[in-house]
Amino acid sequence: MSNSEVRKSDVIIVGSGAVGNAAAYFLALEGLSVTVLEKDTVANGASVRNGGQNKMNTRGEPELSLGMYGVNEIWPRLMEELDIDIEYQKVGGYRNALTEDEFENMQKFYPIAKKHGMHIEYIDGKELRKRVPQFSERIIGAGYCEEDSWANPLLTTLSLYSKARSLGVRFFDHEKAVEIETVRGHAKRVITECGHIYEADKICVAACFGSRKLLNSVDLDIPFTHALCEIFVTEPVPYMLKEIFIGSKGGYYGTQTPHGSIVMGGGSRIGAFQREGNHVEYRLTPDNVPSGIKGLTELFPSLENIKIIRSWSGWHDRTPDDMCCIEGFQEVPGLYAACGFSGHGFGISAPVGKVLSELITEKKPGADISRLKFDRFIPIDAFSGDDRVR
Repeated sequence: MSNSEVRKSDVIIVGSGAVGNAAAYFLALEGLSVTVLEKDTVANGASVRNGGQNKMNTRGEPELSLGMYGVNEIWPRLMEELDIDIEYQKVGGYRNALTEDEFENMQKFYPIAKKHGMHIEYIDGKELRKRVPQFSERIIGAGYCEEDSWANPLLTTLSLYSKARSLGVRFFDHEKAVEIETVRGHAKRVITECGHIYEADKICVAACFGSRKLLNSVDLDIPFTHALCEIFVTEPVPYMLKEIFIGSKGGYYGTQTPHGSIVMGGGSRIGAFQREGNHVEYRLTPDNVPSGIKGLTELFPSLENIKIIRSWSGWHDRTPDDMCCIEGFQEVPGLYAACGFSGHGFGISAPVGKVLSELITEKKPGADISRLKFDRFIPIDAFSGDDRVR
């Protein structure tokens, strides 16, 4: 492809993670021609390297409509439509409390959950250990959420890619998008680092942390910070539980995979204020993984001598309120974005992809995303009169 050649399609998607691939798949089902640009290789980022969980219990309320859309309609649909088993299961999940205050605080979520049709029950430690005997005596109570679920991140992202390709979606890897060009104020072209030009009437940015810099090219800014997350995988152990498990404050999360390994992760504030281009390192730290292992053995004392077989780390695109941004921008017609997932995006990736396709095709979204617009971060005094777009 020469630099002067322009590749045209109905829609351009920037980013081939689970969200971008899901959007591409659903748009292709609508008969649109779709081009996906990826700065690296397809399915080689956070979408395939995460805990695979859809944590509904105490998720921020503005995201709950998306989560329930996924649980009730989108994830089951993908299980039927994709050619590869993505191992999706509505397994349920335990959010555990170590103190009475934690247990009391987590129960404040119940009215919100009920409003959104979720099924949550609160049990004491004794009942919890009847269900899962391996849980520690230190856990004094838990909230069980029926809607918590899990899917295989690698298989999901690759399955969406494969199915989208079979429907005619064109994927271009090693094509880092660096600029969006407008024509008479309407988003029209994406320019890549190689100087290639892609043109479409609709452009969707789903490029994780890279979304911010790309949106800056059209004077839009969604505030992200870097937050390091680390995950480790253990050797297989005798099967203990199918449910996911989460700390009351979200500091850790884990799953036992079908073959017996425990996948456990947690967050860190290392590098929280670093921005792209400021020499951000992708590295494991000497403290966090051992701390996570200690947390695992405190939850499950029988795993005291368990072996860790691998671990990895990566950066979240974390927003100030830990919730994502999804919208079509009135300021730049034809431009859409889904980013800022703050470390829990995979679980809602499929419904987000579906909602993006609905926005782009000008259909009513199947989930309420009205509280996920980027302008929630703009100070009120930056506007005068009724100029603020809602």
